[in-house]
Amino acid sequence: MSNSYLTPLDISIILLYLGVLIFIGFYLKRLASRNLESYLLGGKSIPWYMLGLSNASGMFDISGTVWLVAITVVYGLKSIYIPWLWPVFNQIFLMVYLSAWLRRSECTTGAEWIGFRFGKDKGAVASHWIIVVFAILVGLSMLAYGFRGMAAGMIPALVIPIIPYFDNILPLYYFPIILVFSILGCIWGTYSAPETDMEVLKKFYVKTRPWGFWKPVHDAVIAENPDFQKNSSAKRDLSNVAVGIIWQTALVAAPIYLVLKQWWFCAIAVMIIGVMTVVLKKNCYDKLED
Repeated sequence: MSNSYLTPLDISIILLYLGVLIFIGFYLKRLASRNLESYLLGGKSIPWYMLGLSNASGMFDISGTVWLVAITVVYGLKSIYIPWLWPVFNQIFLMVYLSAWLRRSECTTGAEWIGFRFGKDKGAVASHWIIVVFAILVGLSMLAYGFRGMAAGMIPALVIPIIPYFDNILPLYYFPIILVFSILGCIWGTYSAPETDMEVLKKFYVKTRPWGFWKPVHDAVIAENPDFQKNSSAKRDLSNVAVGIIWQTALVAAPIYLVLKQWWFCAIAVMIIGVMTVVLKKNCYDKLED
């Protein structure tokens, strides 16, 4: 009697899955070999839903899934707000705010972006190497999910848990302290560095058209090019960030309600996801400008 737990149907499904993956790999390799833009940016022709699936396939992993289950056990339904600690910033805010800059800059790598934004001086080179070291540390830490903060934020993240007062306090509740130290470290690092060359800033400002606190650079650009149009989409982008936060919170809440068999709340979360997706598609993605 065979000890195999796989039926011929199971084996057929596995082989079909592997075959489809191989076919997709060869097909996309042919598309990517056209030129460098095709290889790095998909020729800037990938549909929005495919971009979303690409991000999802690169972000989902079993360790993250297990971790989400664990924080749900520890914090209960309050755990739906824990993604506010990082995805809101590295996905929602950057998606709305920074992605347009990156597209307009036509940079294809992080190193190229740093050179475009900060020039080629010693500070820019040092920044490049810091990013390289950071990427290595994050890669190593993600193997064990043991990383807690960087730069100034690392110190309170390591010290606070051993302070007696915080013995019985869950990490979620002293995270604001770590955030404050991280922000102070960023401000100190920014103002302690030499000023970026004005020519570099003007080139960056004209190319990417960012909104924000750019008045001195804007005035210098206007002096040379009076016809330059200032970016006026700040309110729209910030509203999209708010919509994105609601969207991501509902994305986390929906499967939790599904597991808990709270069908009504799950349905509400799914409806919110659908509505917010349409809003982001029409008010963010469709209004991206080259």
